[in-house]
Amino acid sequence: MAKAPDYLWEALYVAMCIVYLMSEILILLASIRCVKKVYVYKSANMTKKELCILLAPVFTGAVGFEIIQYYRSFYIWETGKSKEAYDTWAVIYYAVSIAVVVVVIGLYQSIKAKQEEKLQNELLAAQIDSIRHHIGQVECLYQNIRGIKHDMTNHIMTLERLYASDQAEEAREYTAELKAALAEAVGEIKSGNPVTDVILQEWKGEAEKREMQFQCDFYYPAGSDINVFDVSVILNNALQNAMEHTAKNASVSIRSYRRNNAYMIEVANSYTGNLQQDPESGLPVTSKRRADGHGYGLSNIRRVAHKYAGDIAVDIKDGKFCLSVMLMMERVAER
Repeated sequence: MAKAPDYLWEALYVAMCIVYLMSEILILLASIRCVKKVYVYKSANMTKKELCILLAPVFTGAVGFEIIQYYRSFYIWETGKSKEAYDTWAVIYYAVSIAVVVVVIGLYQSIKAKQEEKLQNELLAAQIDSIRHHIGQVECLYQNIRGIKHDMTNHIMTLERLYASDQAEEAREYTAELKAALAEAVGEIKSGNPVTDVILQEWKGEAEKREMQFQCDFYYPAGSDINVFDVSVILNNALQNAMEHTAKNASVSIRSYRRNNAYMIEVANSYTGNLQQDPESGLPVTSKRRADGHGYGLSNIRRVAHKYAGDIAVDIKDGKFCLSVMLMMERVAER
């Protein structure tokens, strides 16, 4: 039997190398796909300890691979042949190593998910306390209004005496003081609900402290099935985010309107920079997603929107960061 030419053996060697290389690439791509599917919190901050935990199975797998390759080369060099059982167990080791990496990442993600759920529950409890605080302020507001209403008869009698005695200038000054006291008690913002009135009034005051322009064209959808607590969660989170990302002498605006049975809330603030969005959640990527609760505002707003079969959208328009929230109403409210 004639011996095959050397170039055929070389071609066979190159072909086998290509086959092995393509197999390794396919296995690597499949492994990366599994890791990406399991690794949900890609944009979350990671501590050094967490990084070490995730790298531990990768490191041990790589060390084991090098040891196996060394002994395999040593065996072939000593015996001049390859053992099939050895290669089979090596492939099993590689598969188990990759599976361990995926499992560790999955366990890590489940721990992160529980941590986030715990933090969101804590934030929700804090927001409930905030709503109780607002309700207490509403009660104080009503008490002030009742007090002014109780004294209104005396105020009218005083004005009548001033006009009867031809003291028109004093009557006008008294009227101006009465209007100022009434405006301070009632507040400038009238959204159709006392709770949202208080919330918007507080954020308006905060904007004035920060030397920002605050524009409000918001109304509460009275008569609909949308709960004032859910609306307050949206207002507090949206306006807090807007205030934190707006410089002095900038502007913050909020408005709401209705399209058929869709209730829309739009919050805009001055913004310079590029908007980077998480491809999975669609929310902006932020470095403020920490244990103190920063960075969870939009997630809380989206959770409320989903409760009413709606959603949120963010965009940059004309130098402004725009947040749009859509809530679906079962009963359409007349404005």
